[in-house]
Amino acid sequence: MKAAHHLLSLGGLGVALIAFTLTWWEGFLTTGTSFALSGGEGEPFAWSLTLAAGASYTAALLLRRLTKRVALGLQTLLAGGAAGALLAVSSFPAAAVQEVLATATGISGPAALEGLDTILATGSEGLAIAALFAGALGGVLGQFGGRDTPRGDRFSPRHSGSDDSLGAWDSLSDGRDPTA
Repeated sequence: MKAAHHLLSLGGLGVALIAFTLTWWEGFLTTGTSFALSGGEGEPFAWSLTLAAGASYTAALLLRRLTKRVALGLQTLLAGGAAGALLAVSSFPAAAVQEVLATATGISGPAALEGLDTILATGSEGLAIAALFAGALGGVLGQFGGRDTPRGDRFSPRHSGSDDSLGAWDSLSDGRDPTA
């Protein structure tokens, strides 16, 4: 269960971050000009949520008990929120390309969409959505994974048998004969 948590979290969020750098949409204007739009340019809010989900996963690696569960819960919420934002944008990509259209045509707002001929999706946004859902599932599995193993205090004396060489040295330090 623990391996699945790490595999889904790290793999899902890593693939999503890579997918954000790929070209998501190719657009063609009525003037014949074409443009390409990556995920980071088209949906910066989801990109930011994905980075925050990755930071939450990293924090969960360093934290224990309740704080670890809070970090994994944040990872789940952030990755799910980013996937939801991407689902909203992928259903209507013209809203995401308005800034590029404003730069290309000099017209901003909904009027810029009049100069748009076609938008072709490359499928990378679907990859990012699936990877973000995997990252959210990894956060959920981390909540139900194995408990933290108790860690011993490395400065406390070890009381072990004479088979252990450290136990023998501890016995000598206490003034006892380890061979007796």
